[in-house]
Amino acid sequence: MKNFLLKYKTLIGLGISLVFLYLSLRNIDFNDIVLIFSRSNPTTITFIILLAFLVRIILTVRWYLLLHFTEKRNLRDAFNYLNIGYLINDILPGRIGDFVKSYFWAKKVNVSKADALASVIVERLFDLTGMGLIFLLALLILDLPAYALKGGIILISICFTGFFGLLLLAMNNSKLSHYHEKYKDKKIPNWIFIKINKLSIYSAFLINLRLTFTLFLLTILVWFIYLFSGFLIIENLHPSQFSWHTALVSLLFISVAFVIPSTPGNLGVYQYACILAFEITGVGYSREEALVFSLISQLPVYCLTLLLGIYSSYSEGFKLSKLKKYTQNLETAES
Repeated sequence: MKNFLLKYKTLIGLGISLVFLYLSLRNIDFNDIVLIFSRSNPTTITFIILLAFLVRIILTVRWYLLLHFTEKRNLRDAFNYLNIGYLINDILPGRIGDFVKSYFWAKKVNVSKADALASVIVERLFDLTGMGLIFLLALLILDLPAYALKGGIILISICFTGFFGLLLLAMNNSKLSHYHEKYKDKKIPNWIFIKINKLSIYSAFLINLRLTFTLFLLTILVWFIYLFSGFLIIENLHPSQFSWHTALVSLLFISVAFVIPSTPGNLGVYQYACILAFEITGVGYSREEALVFSLISQLPVYCLTLLLGIYSSYSEGFKLSKLKKYTQNLETAES
């Protein structure tokens, strides 16, 4: 089954994207699309690109801090390999960009690949916690449908359970090592304990409250910029007293949509998530406005990711064709 999914993942992703693209485009008046685009302010797109670049800088600093385990880290490498990771996510299916960036960065600076991968796991956990906070905000100020309410509660529970579970691992590394000794002779439990122990040792930095607070602050700032970007686009398309609410719901649905496997760039799924979000608000936004919102919020960032990814790839000595080949070989080896 795993080999089947690996072999046909591109076709599966394409099929999912086409289905959601159909759902997004049905009953759409393309004359309205042209009209909405014609009244939009081009300056907004410039702001969106600048904000996306600012997010990339903040994410670079955050990952740099998460690479605390080595003095070989530097901001330039963190920036370049972060961009390469996002590029991989945009041009190849499977969203393995995070894994790729950690692997190639560790290989370049000659450090533990397990520690590099642990930094990415913790990075994603911070992002999930940030998304959980956004969901919590939505639960407090919005009247969400029952399914969204249940989903939000589950997500918040998973996020905070994961984070505090990691914190407990960091604080109880010695106890974990003690339990590990009892299962060294058993192959599978021993392998599991080795992986958990490595993550526990890496996560010890969470006890440093100043560093953990800084990472949380950077994460919250990133999610606020995402939210503010959505607000700017909505205010440009259809100003109303509910622009912040609509931007908040859109951010939630877009975030969840990235879990669904699809083509690189999340084409189709992204658009349908925005349409659902706009409809849920009940403010009176049209499907055409939701579709234009999805294009303005997605395409400029996608183009910026391609440009930064190409720049960073060549800066690190990767040609795109070889980078794709290395990534596919790495993915095959890990599977």
